[in-house]
Amino acid sequence: MVRSPRWVEFAIIAAALVALLTATLPWINDLGLEYDEAHFLPLAQKIAFGAEEKLGLPWGYTIQHRPIPFVTMPYVGTLDAFLYAIPYRIFGTSPLVSRSTNLLLAIAIFAIAYWIARREAGPWAAALTLGLILCDVELILHSSTGFGPILLQQLLALAAIAALQQWWRTGGPTLFFLAVAFLAFAFHEKLTFIWILGSLAPAILLFRAKLTWRQAKWWYFPVGLLLAILIVSPILYFAYAVPEVILGFGKANTRIPTDFPKLLADRWHVFDLMLRGNWTMEFTVGPAPDTLKRSPALISLFFTGLLASIFTRQRLSLILYTTAIGVWLWNLAFPDAGRMHHLLLMAPLWQLGAAIAICSSATPVRILSGILLLWSGYDATRCYMQYAKQAHQTGGVNHYSDMTTRAKEWFDTNPNLEAVGTSWGVVRALNILSQGRIDTVEHYFDTLTDPVSPETTRHLTDLIAKDRQVWLVSSVMPAYEQQWQRVLGLAKTLNKTAHKVAEFPSRDGRQHISAYRFDQPQKQPDRWLGQTAKEFPLDPAWQILRFRLDGVADRQSENITIQWLDSQGQILWTDTRPFEWTPHIHQNSTFEFGPTFWPRSFIRTRSLSGSATRVKIESTLASAKINYIEVGMP
Repeated sequence: MVRSPRWVEFAIIAAALVALLTATLPWINDLGLEYDEAHFLPLAQKIAFGAEEKLGLPWGYTIQHRPIPFVTMPYVGTLDAFLYAIPYRIFGTSPLVSRSTNLLLAIAIFAIAYWIARREAGPWAAALTLGLILCDVELILHSSTGFGPILLQQLLALAAIAALQQWWRTGGPTLFFLAVAFLAFAFHEKLTFIWILGSLAPAILLFRAKLTWRQAKWWYFPVGLLLAILIVSPILYFAYAVPEVILGFGKANTRIPTDFPKLLADRWHVFDLMLRGNWTMEFTVGPAPDTLKRSPALISLFFTGLLASIFTRQRLSLILYTTAIGVWLWNLAFPDAGRMHHLLLMAPLWQLGAAIAICSSATPVRILSGILLLWSGYDATRCYMQYAKQAHQTGGVNHYSDMTTRAKEWFDTNPNLEAVGTSWGVVRALNILSQGRIDTVEHYFDTLTDPVSPETTRHLTDLIAKDRQVWLVSSVMPAYEQQWQRVLGLAKTLNKTAHKVAEFPSRDGRQHISAYRFDQPQKQPDRWLGQTAKEFPLDPAWQILRFRLDGVADRQSENITIQWLDSQGQILWTDTRPFEWTPHIHQNSTFEFGPTFWPRSFIRTRSLSGSATRVKIESTLASAKINYIEVGMP
């Protein structure tokens, strides 16, 4: 093992950190928020600030208005949501906070990879590991946006490998069970972690079976299995309670391919794109210029490291490469799962394995690898510079377009309107950009088919009839217009006509979101009378009183009280809402009251009988305000 002065290692780590931030920070605020990037974020916001709605089993449960979810999709867990809730609670919700959290996770991945490589092959292997990761443009861009999701799977896999690496040296139950815990927790991000675990376990049996057996005691394995089952028990419970969801999804997505040569060619193409393509750039900010085509230097390093691990028989390197290649092979069993973020689960395993093997090889191999690394670094630098330039020019393309930012600004000026979407890519972005105020109703999946189901027809009919709905239609894909046409067809049977009320273009003008509202020729819209004070008379014909709560209310002493008075000033009934939680600020924070109904979160106390002619709203809120008080008339 080659030793080097401490200052050299400090310089290597500092240079890697500066390189990571230089590659990402210049565009991090320019790029629009993507739908899948924001998958966990609305739920993280609810965990951080509470929610009006209840989360029921088997999806999870609610404690003190805070959701404790088990899964968010059949194969997606909720570990990210709980993690992102921490910075949300401290710094608020925004794409900058989300992406800064992503960068912190990326830095943690860097640190663990550095630690593993240094212990195995010295500081220069650790430096080469960081260099290989930084030259993987697809990985760095995905890591910054959290698209996938992949970060926690990679982080926890590396943490488990680091624990096993130390356990193989020293033994003891603590490190063994820590590795088991890391591997089990990774399933709470995404069940695709089975590809990593299903490759890592055979790799250990191949290359570390004797040492593992020598270090372990017989009771490690049953106790480790029980620990893993305990950690993944929420997912297991969900699978038991709703087997048709997970099993049905697995059956639909796991199958023997009918055209295996075509599938192999497709997976190789994505692998090639991962190491020398510009896929993420084209998908997020626009096509890269022809002059930016990357060389095969990084893919050459992949195979140089693979050959070096075989010839040197470096066992940890072989474990890492076997796991990475196993992920690629597992991917073949899922014909629909060939996207970039699926194959990126090979990283940073292969980079770590390559660095350890190369630094354990002869001098000519190390020199050749150094040249290839410089070549890869030159390619990557040009890509990062071009990416920042195009992100600033376009604000993002496709579903990364920043047109949702303009939509959010329009809703800020029209706070009483509610959003409905039939287009993919709008809902979650609007929710986070508005800090949860815009809780868009989405009917994407259920309007894909023509005709739509009777249940969806009923839901759409109810929404078309409402007077505050704004229908958002994205231009990113032709299918979105087709889905909107199905809604228009239904509206025509109801004698409704859609009118475009706004359009929200992307920064470069290539894409837009159109906003529509339906007229109501058979019935006049409700007449809402705005109130400027919190005590005011009521017209005898009043139907609805509503107001919106903006801000947070996290003190037990805080409350809202509405007193309903008769003509003599006597209190007829009182609605009270005590606060010991932080309300999730979205459309559900608009509270509506009527003569015979009130929000379920308010406690109604009746004192006298009669008709209310006056209302008085009182509140003890330090960090929240009651806004937009209105009375609806027939």
